[in-house]
Amino acid sequence: MKKLLNIREILDLLRIHQNTFYRLCQRDETFPAQKIAGRYKADPDKLEAWINAQPTFNQEQDQKLREIAKRPGRTPTSVVNALRRAQ
Repeated sequence: MKKLLNIREILDLLRIHQNTFYRLCQRDETFPAQKIAGRYKADPDKLEAWINAQPTFNQEQDQKLREIAKRPGRTPTSVVNALRRAQ
């Protein structure tokens, strides 16, 4: 049987805060962590597949995002929404 990752290993791999991890568990039905005996665990292969399935920015999208973010009065949410409209 393959070793499952514990929460600390998951946090280190994803480079996220513990609160973000719990939000993912609650809000993302595709997130592969599950509670086993009261502790969160994740299969490394399923976690890797989940990571690979996440959308990524290419260089062009990154440049657009940076240009939008430089405009006065932009919040992170408004930047993301503007980027979505630009696609």
